[in-house]
Amino acid sequence: MLDRGLLVDSGYFIALFDPRDRFHEEAVARRKWLDALKVILPWPILYETLNTRFARRPDRIRGLQNVINQSNSMLIDDSPYRRKAFDAMCEMSEFRPGISLVDAVLMELIKERNVRIEVMLTFNHRDFRNVCAENGIEYLCEPSAPGSRA
Repeated sequence: MLDRGLLVDSGYFIALFDPRDRFHEEAVARRKWLDALKVILPWPILYETLNTRFARRPDRIRGLQNVINQSNSMLIDDSPYRRKAFDAMCEMSEFRPGISLVDAVLMELIKERNVRIEVMLTFNHRDFRNVCAENGIEYLCEPSAPGSRA
């Protein structure tokens, strides 16, 4: 199963390492996927996850570091996607306000045929619903799950 690419959104990591997060239990229940699949980690996910609040907690940093250092984890350079993501985000802002640049980079990465992504861990289904459906990406956190951000 390790050849299946798993794209992980920052909201998942925040929920996994913050016991007060409303999605913490769901994130912990899905932790096994970080060991079972090839974890795809674009750099913007790390920037967004390692915000000031998260960075004040060494235990959370160590937890994320353990995931990143797993042999099945792969850091992805986002530079090939930045400009296209920025342009798409600006265009989407007219009819879908609230899409972040990080999410726009993930959307471009999902469309990329040279990076094999088959599944995604996110609680933010609303923003990724269309691009995942168009590219055959399944969610490991179902949009219909209680408490999900559908």
